[in-house]
Amino acid sequence: MGLKKDIIKIGEDIGFNLVRFYKPEIIKDEYFERWIKEGYYGDMEYLKMTMDKRLNPFLVFSNLKTIISCAVAYNYIKYEENGRRIAAFALFEDYHKVLKRMLKEYLKRIKSLIPEAEGKVFVDTGPVFEKEIAVRCGIGFRGKNTLVINRDFGSFFVLGEIFINIDIEPDGPVSDDCGECDLCIKACPKGAIFEPYKLDPRKCISYITIEKKIKDFNLEETNGYIYGCDECQVVCPYNSERRVKLNIFSKVLNNLLQNHR
Repeated sequence: MGLKKDIIKIGEDIGFNLVRFYKPEIIKDEYFERWIKEGYYGDMEYLKMTMDKRLNPFLVFSNLKTIISCAVAYNYIKYEENGRRIAAFALFEDYHKVLKRMLKEYLKRIKSLIPEAEGKVFVDTGPVFEKEIAVRCGIGFRGKNTLVINRDFGSFFVLGEIFINIDIEPDGPVSDDCGECDLCIKACPKGAIFEPYKLDPRKCISYITIEKKIKDFNLEETNGYIYGCDECQVVCPYNSERRVKLNIFSKVLNNLLQNHR
């Protein structure tokens, strides 16, 4: 536990709000495999192309012993100007760049603590089943909108991972606390959440405004959003009643509204 506490402390000092540890394994996920087979990925062909690596993390890093799952929380900020809306995460500097810098620094400090440590860092675009890993190691539980929800931080956070060759005591999952709540399903403007825990991204406004190759949407179709969508998160009780109050912005992302003031 001493080593684990030291590694968690390093992560917290860098600015991560949540750090958990997952013992990697080949993941069996019949729903994901069927989801891919039936073409729900739409224009996100990279999901199909990297499915084997997402389900088998050892194909990504052969000497893998532990996956460190990390999260940085951010405040929800409603941005709307001239009827155009932008999802809160996109109001900050590209989080892929921010988290990658943080993760590289994290790995560097772990190597200083453990000289034999070797690893790789990933943020979203890598072939990592990151939400599933985050659920399995207790970053949060999977909400009915398919997002990861933490009881304290809600779902307004971004994820990154370190694949490392060091054995660290793993963390376990937490219980699903959605209960009978279906506010996220009712709030989805396009009906993309077609059943609890099941999403058709081809109908999702985030997909339409970010991932779809041909941007042929109009503002009425996207509920005013020109980039992303927050509707299923805004109504979630875990976001409206966050137990952990952040500063006006996360301490890591506190100066990054520059493009949308």
